[in-house]
Amino acid sequence: IDSDTKQLFVAENNGVVCAFAMAEIVIKPETPYTFEQKYVDIKELGTDENCQGKGYGKQMLQLAIQKAKNEKQGIFPCSAE
Repeated sequence: IDSDTKQLFVAENNGVVCAFAMAEIVIKPETPYTFEQKYVDIKELGTDENCQGKGYGKQMLQLAIQKAKNEKQGIFPCSAE
């Protein structure tokens, strides 16, 4: 993803993609009626049906939130064992 505000995270186990998350850092400027707002919007979150119920989706959500706060992107191996 070629963006400073969007991140794609992928969980894999033994070379098999188990889950992914797409996150975007949204910055809304200050207006006369509101303060500046900066938040993380999880655009998409998916888990392969063979990996469901093993915690991959939860890990993707937690990782996307943490990494988006740090404004980094990447592909990270993770395990639900």
